Amino acid sequence: MPERHYMIDPLRNQKIIFDLIEKTQYFTIHAPRQTGKTTLLHELAHRLNKEGNYISVVFSVESAGYRSITEEIANKKIINSLYSSSGQYLNKKNCPIPPEKYTKDLTLENYLIDWAISQTKPIVLLLDEIDSLYDDVLVSVLRQLRNGFQIRPKRFPSTVALVGLRDVREYKLKVRPREASLGSGPPKKRKGKERRGGIWIYVVTVV
Repeated sequence: MPERHYMIDPLRNQKIIFDLIEKTQYFTIHAPRQTGKTTLLHELAHRLNKEGNYISVVFSVESAGYRSITEEIANKKIINSLYSSSGQYLNKKNCPIPPEKYTKDLTLENYLIDWAISQTKPIVLLLDEIDSLYDDVLVSVLRQLRNGFQIRPKRFPSTVALVGLRDVREYKLKVRPREASLGSGPPKKRKGKERRGGIWIYVVTVV
């Protein structure tokens, strides 16, 4: 019965997320399982799309989350996941091109650039299970996002949220051991944090 069964709005206390999106920030969200992260992400994407100011998709990178995978195969799996998920949130004209029809070098960075260029609205990308990625694959994804950050919002998603189970500080330990280097600087740096209903939200800068 509708009067007995209802759902509390998962975005009711999440003004910070909308502020970050408006400011074209990249940020991370982490919380344990069963705390409402996935529900929050899906509700956020659907609301943004319904309001009509943004194009938003939630997708998981978990299919690329095993140690033996190569960067090339990981890119393909992540892109396939993005494309497959986009149909759940967007009409056909707002979806990215099918990966099998993409004629350029199939990297996440190139794919997102061409998708953003093809759209008239900024893209909000909600990337789930980021901490399922390992080693060089995780480094590769973060580097590609860092590269695109510099050309957002016209030629890259205006906002990217990296969502997982772990604190953002653990990404740095996982992707940048002492002997590794990411070039000019780390892909992201903790700037601030806020806790909302058991879910931690970190504002990050990409350098």
